[in-house]
Amino acid sequence: MTKKPILAVIVFGLVAVAIFAGYWWLFGEATPPEPDGLRPAGFLEGGLTDTAQANDQFLRLIAAMQRINLTDEFLTSPLFLRGLQDHSVVLQRQPKGRPNPFLPIGVEAAAVASTSGSSASTTNRR
Repeated sequence: MTKKPILAVIVFGLVAVAIFAGYWWLFGEATPPEPDGLRPAGFLEGGLTDTAQANDQFLRLIAAMQRINLTDEFLTSPLFLRGLQDHSVVLQRQPKGRPNPFLPIGVEAAAVASTSGSSASTTNRR
């Protein structure tokens, strides 16, 4: 064999090895390191899981909330009713939209005036 094909095979092999090594270096770690302060959910030393402890705490909170008694007596007390004020505003009727919503803003006044003037003159001629 001549030197050119042998050199091409060697260069191709080196490039392939370099690509494989780069890929393995960037994406090759099978398991990322575990962040500090976090632990996987599972069995603890006491035998209860993290989810069982969370469920137990949640049930205790629900039981504590059931003891709360809410009444609506304050809504009918004169002290509460005296502090209420009516701040309602009567709304006036407003025109709905523009005659041609596809025209640029600011052009509609001139376009409507010229259109209504030409239509009025054509209706008067009939």
